[in-house]
Amino acid sequence: DELSCNICKLVCRDAMQCPTNGHAFCNSCILEWLRQQQLERKEQTCPECRDPVEKEQLKSKRMVNNIRDRSIVKCPHGNKGTRCDWTGPFGSYDRHSNACPVKEVSCPKCREKMLRQDEEDHR
Repeated sequence: DELSCNICKLVCRDAMQCPTNGHAFCNSCILEWLRQQQLERKEQTCPECRDPVEKEQLKSKRMVNNIRDRSIVKCPHGNKGTRCDWTGPFGSYDRHSNACPVKEVSCPKCREKMLRQDEEDHR
């Protein structure tokens, strides 16, 4: 799939591509891959085609980023019969997720898990 990262297999975030064959990766995934190879003193290569690649050679895959950001997604948050009904462009999902009332969060003091909308009552 053109929108998927070849490392994590999720929808690419800040898509980058291998300079020789155009394989797509999340920016954070490919940078971590290259960092690991460097730490292991291995030649830095594309995880798909194994062609040599350096961080400076990676190119932004703008078309993937643009298509992804316009794609309509549904919020996956909610549990115990409570679902979020938010639907919108992927490019707005992070902002929504950070405020989603039915996203599961942990109390910073006791670590109890709860829905964001229940945080106030918990304190």
